[in-house]
Amino acid sequence: MEPIELVRYRRALKRKNYSAHTVKTYINILDHFVRWLTVRLSEVTRKEIGAYVDHLLERDERRKTITCHLQTIRLFFDYLTNEEGRSMLNPVTRISLRLPNRSPAPTG
Repeated sequence: MEPIELVRYRRALKRKNYSAHTVKTYINILDHFVRWLTVRLSEVTRKEIGAYVDHLLERDERRKTITCHLQTIRLFFDYLTNEEGRSMLNPVTRISLRLPNRSPAPTG
């Protein structure tokens, strides 16, 4: 079952005329993030965001994928504060991500 925040966020994205593909991608990323969390959304800090990045790195996700996750999570927290009026800091602001390049696949 989706958390109510994701249900409302999905509606907000649709009202803003985001494409169906974008809405699905954002919600999938956020659902993965929320299920991974061990704290409530209101308690998420930069520490949890760093641990989530570590989690994605352990799954061998590409830099572009991790950056997409962080951007989606940042936009979601912006929504929670700006449109839902939550008094919380966005834990994803001013995070610079410097990840190692993945080795190119061997050519054969």
